[in-house]
Amino acid sequence: MKSNIINISIIIILVLGVLFAGCFLLPWDSMNWGKLQLISAQTVTVSGEAKSKQKSQIATFNAGVNSTKDSKDEAASEVNQKIAAIIDALKKFGIKPEDLKTQNLSVYQSQEQYWEDSRQKTRPGQWQVNASVEITLRDVDRATDLANLLTSSGATNVYGPNFSLDNTQQAEKALLEEA
Repeated sequence: MKSNIINISIIIILVLGVLFAGCFLLPWDSMNWGKLQLISAQTVTVSGEAKSKQKSQIATFNAGVNSTKDSKDEAASEVNQKIAAIIDALKKFGIKPEDLKTQNLSVYQSQEQYWEDSRQKTRPGQWQVNASVEITLRDVDRATDLANLLTSSGATNVYGPNFSLDNTQQAEKALLEEA
């Protein structure tokens, strides 16, 4: 029993000795107390800036048509005819088929509200059909001509031109090297 107490005392003294030595030997000023890890080595950060002006390479437009009819088929047929006429005019203008993209097609029936027996009710109303096409113009100097064509060819909604670069990879690479 006496030897057990001596062994336990020796173990306690050794643990306390290790803890006491750790208080003086560990690099406390290098400790990051948020995560209890050593602070990482110092780093160098370099930043740069480069600017460039580029002429717009493409212009995009959205042109749409709509129709409201009592018959869904009549409304859809009218919209299809109008969109086909616009696409024909665009192709004659010189827009390639790969630069034309159907953007939106919407077919829905509106709800009409009416009063009956002092209560408001709804019933099916007219059919509304909308369609739009996105156009990419690669000769940005002709943007005004294309806008005039779209407004005169039956489009009821025209948005654009939105100018941008077609391919930004080369410009980004040159700017990164310059920076």
